[in-house]
Amino acid sequence: MKIHSVKDVEKVRLRAIQLWCEVHGIISLHNSKLLREIDDNPARWINTLIEDVMARFMRSGGLSEVKASAT
Repeated sequence: MKIHSVKDVEKVRLRAIQLWCEVHGIISLHNSKLLREIDDNPARWINTLIEDVMARFMRSGGLSEVKASAT
C-alpha cells in the first residue's frame, strides 16, 4: 500500500470540496425555488446541470491522479 503525499491528499480534498460546492449550489437553488424565478420548469435543467458539473470534474482528472499513484 502506497502512502500518498500531502500534495495528493490536498488535491483530493480540493476536488471533493469543489464538487460538493457546485452540487450543493444546484440543490440549494432548487430547494429555495430560486431556479423557478428563471424558468417555470427548473426540474428539466437539474440533470443537465449535474451532468455538466460531473463532466468538468471528470475532465479535470477527477481523482485519477491519486488512484494512479496508489497502484
